[in-house]
Amino acid sequence: MFYTYVSEKKNRGGQSTYIGCDSSLEVGQNSHGAARAILFCLKKFFKGGYIKPKYNYDNLSECKNSRSVNRYVLRNSDTIINFVDQYPMLTRKQLDYLD
Repeated sequence: MFYTYVSEKKNRGGQSTYIGCDSSLEVGQNSHGAARAILFCLKKFFKGGYIKPKYNYDNLSECKNSRSVNRYVLRNSDTIINFVDQYPMLTRKQLDYLD
């Protein structure tokens, strides 16, 4: 899913704040091993982002107690725009993106 979110940001000096808009890309998968591997590959492909929820994937009890869906989250507008420009969507969503 692609979306734009509004958040409070600090200026470069960190002395004041302002409201800004950023883009986000999220991909959700079931928490089983193969799906989790896909999310790690996305993180490697985009050279950034994070996977949530954050827990130790090597710890069996933490895995069992996690929710059933893991998400890869990328909040870098330039990376998202470059990707969608290079690989256009072949759906109506492309029209929304162009708008």
